[in-house]
Amino acid sequence: MTYTDVAKRFGVTRQSVALWRRRYQQNNALSNVALNKPATQSTAHGSERAVDGNKATHINYCTHTADTDSNPYRWWRVDLEGLFEVHAVVITNRGDCCGFRLANFDILVSSHLTDPSQSWPDTSALCLHRGPQIADGATERLDCSQPIAGRYVTLLISPASEPLHFCELEVLGVPALLGELPSCLQTHSFSFNELRSPPQT
Repeated sequence: MTYTDVAKRFGVTRQSVALWRRRYQQNNALSNVALNKPATQSTAHGSERAVDGNKATHINYCTHTADTDSNPYRWWRVDLEGLFEVHAVVITNRGDCCGFRLANFDILVSSHLTDPSQSWPDTSALCLHRGPQIADGATERLDCSQPIAGRYVTLLISPASEPLHFCELEVLGVPALLGELPSCLQTHSFSFNELRSPPQT
């Protein structure tokens, strides 16, 4: 099957097919795009520990919001320093104590800087909601309901009566591609690996 065959089948351009094939290939090579990127959180301390690549589960290696924080919102955020298509996060919970606190949280993705301590920003998209606790000391991959393009990834617990802490958060993604592809190509029934020729200009 050639690019021309697919383009004719769906009534789109060969360039659109090539772009979607590129996305398909990238989606099979997701990487942690949050490693060593700038991180912040609702209160001190150690937000950068969650993106340092160290999955040790003692509190000394984990991020932790303040015990005395009276704000009902607890959040942590990483700036990916660019626009990425986010597919999933991988979270490592604290193992030495109190792992039950990492439960009932949202993962949000936004292209613009927002203030999650005020409300759920209209410019943020919900990647996923996690209800049950991640087991003490466990590392778990959580997939977005669908890929979301954005620069800022936020973990938000609201309402929260306990501090937020975890030891590592990886963001699995690829550089975002400009433009949207026709919906007909998003439900393709062929394999891109079958494509044999590059698009013609």
